[in-house]
Amino acid sequence: MKKRIYVLVNGAYDSPTGRRARGLFSDNLLHCYYVKIAYREIKHLKTPVKFIFDISAFKPQILYLMKMGYTTGVTGLYFRLFFNAKVILDTGDIVYELMKSLGHNCIIVSLSALFERLVMRLSCLLVVRGTYYKKFLERKRFTNVVLIQDGVDTKIMCPTNVEKRRKELFLDKVLTVGICGSLVLSKRLNVCYGWEIVELIYILKDKPIVGIIIGDGTGLPYLKQKVKEYGIEKKILFLGTFKYEELPKWLNLIDICVSTQTNDIVGQVRTTAKLVDYLACGRYILATDVGEARLVLPKEMRVEYIDTEDKSYPEKLAKKVIGILENPVLLEKGKNGIDIAKKKFEYKILSKKLLFLFETL
Repeated sequence: MKKRIYVLVNGAYDSPTGRRARGLFSDNLLHCYYVKIAYREIKHLKTPVKFIFDISAFKPQILYLMKMGYTTGVTGLYFRLFFNAKVILDTGDIVYELMKSLGHNCIIVSLSALFERLVMRLSCLLVVRGTYYKKFLERKRFTNVVLIQDGVDTKIMCPTNVEKRRKELFLDKVLTVGICGSLVLSKRLNVCYGWEIVELIYILKDKPIVGIIIGDGTGLPYLKQKVKEYGIEKKILFLGTFKYEELPKWLNLIDICVSTQTNDIVGQVRTTAKLVDYLACGRYILATDVGEARLVLPKEMRVEYIDTEDKSYPEKLAKKVIGILENPVLLEKGKNGIDIAKKKFEYKILSKKLLFLFETL
């Protein structure tokens, strides 16, 4: 008789966490287990109580929590404490450190830290997405940590011919540098993801280089205001957001994809799904020499980043970009990332790791 696994996703169906859930719980697992995936839709804030009733009716042997949060945490604690259920937490961030970096109230951060540690201690297994996160937790004397990185479906995320679109957007005679991600403004640092592209293009405003920013969030008005102040409106394209299946058609417009993680605990523990997407699309990558990027990218694609806020980072990026502008053949090295994505981050491979994990429980 097949065992039952209930997967509770702290996010919407189309969120990166939702995609990870469907990627990991693919055919490999569905042949061996009954799996139900439930999503905490942002627009319909289901309380933990509603999920608790749903889980009780399903009667799973394993409760798999994807992404640490209030709903997943409370639900997991309830079933662990009152039913002694097998609870697995799948997490990619140290949530309280991330909240701190975004400028949240110190009391809320402290309470979040206590709550997160409690959920972790009571989980029978912790699945983390970064090599350095695993080492961090092991230093904290967690013995139940398993590494399953952020994944990618290389049938969807792959190189795509975008020459026609490049001409339509007047990008056929320029080098493009860009990012894709959530443009969340940090209240503490007064900066957001994408700031490095704005600063980079300002430094290289006289060169045949155009910046591309894909994404949306609280920091978008901040970035647009900076672009206006610098007078580089014609040098940066804000393309908005796209469904995952449509993203490769736009991501392949970017010749050099930038992946920036701060050189602190927040950045060090991450793999970041976007890094994996860039690899799968065969893009040339410039990433901070932090976290998983340090382990999978060659030295020429890594850029030094100091501490949490490195004001000299855009200048370092600019030197790398100038080198590529002078020698465009270097962009061909981005194609090496396709094999890395298929061998290391493909969901079919990661799903087998998860299947083995369940079989050892």
